[in-house]
Amino acid sequence: MLVVIAKLAPAESVGQFALGLAVTAPVVMFANLQLRAVQSTDMSGQYAFGQYLRLRFFTSTLALAVISAIVLISGYRGETAYIILGIGGLKAVESMSDLLYGRMQQREDMYGIARSLMLRGLGALALLLCVVLLTGQLLAGIVAMIIWWAAVLVLHDVVAVSGGLPEEVTNRGQTNHGQSTIWDLVC
Repeated sequence: MLVVIAKLAPAESVGQFALGLAVTAPVVMFANLQLRAVQSTDMSGQYAFGQYLRLRFFTSTLALAVISAIVLISGYRGETAYIILGIGGLKAVESMSDLLYGRMQQREDMYGIARSLMLRGLGALALLLCVVLLTGQLLAGIVAMIIWWAAVLVLHDVVAVSGGLPEEVTNRGQTNHGQSTIWDLVC
């Protein structure tokens, strides 16, 4: 991605992208609370998947608020501020996928994780290349990446996790003929 940005976008875009990663990565990493590792090793099912998902959604939202506050307090303006916020949004989507990877890992579905990572990585790179080539704007490329990663999250990761979860995962004592939806797990 850095090569694409360096070759196709204005020179300051590389610095803006690096700044965005530097500002957002520590906040998002802290907000993730290592939930994937905790969840994937919770073999006794002490906590339902929905509890992990609600916590991750809350901490991701809180991380976005902290990133927004950092942007305001630090005085970043214009495109730089939007790029930092865009990368924060990208990281928030990534953190939701990460939690779903924990569920896949718990079920030993490493193929599902690999498929998702390939879809996200190759698709994001292709979109970034095309959008930056057409517009010359890093921000437009980041928005395209957010949309792509969200589509992979909803159309691949959620589907991979919600299909056929065992009854004990939901901790509700009811299933839909062996099929639980993601909404059943959250509620």
